Amino acid sequence: MLISIIIEVCTMEDESKAGKQLNKELEKLRRRVAELEKEKTGLKRAAELLRQQKEEQKIIFDAVPAMIFFKDTENRFIRVNRALAEASGVTVEQMEGKSCFELFPDLADKYWKDDKEVMAAGAPKRDIIESMVTPDGVAWVKTDKIPYWDEKDNIAGVIRFCHRRYCPYEYGKYTAKTLFVSRNINRYNP
Repeated sequence: MLISIIIEVCTMEDESKAGKQLNKELEKLRRRVAELEKEKTGLKRAAELLRQQKEEQKIIFDAVPAMIFFKDTENRFIRVNRALAEASGVTVEQMEGKSCFELFPDLADKYWKDDKEVMAAGAPKRDIIESMVTPDGVAWVKTDKIPYWDEKDNIAGVIRFCHRRYCPYEYGKYTAKTLFVSRNINRYNP
């Protein structure tokens, strides 16, 4: 009988120690849950801020009258703004993911050659006067092509800013004289 009382007392002391240890662990867990809730709230705020910034950037990107795009090293359009899509007679969705050869087969070789030069040199080409096929015919544009790099500092593609500078001409009917006149207009009408 005495032995069973001693065992019972020892068991109660062990249970009390175990209970205290469990309470300590439970309190640690409660603190960690509170920390995680704060982190979750912070992440939600950051995600909302990022979403809002992306939305604002898209609004600006599409509001700019210049035609802008990002192309990768495989000649695919990654991002296209509304001005370029409209000038090309298609939607942004119809352009993104497509190659220049699919969208502009008559001029793609020249565009791609310039893009490869920009990527190889790692330096921009500015003030390029070139033609662009539009639903209304050929338009003369002033273009800047700028390389861009990924997070590992490798060239990831080309960004192009293009400003329509001249009136569209019926495709295939412009001449050397037209090009000469257009370039001179550009000198006096920046």
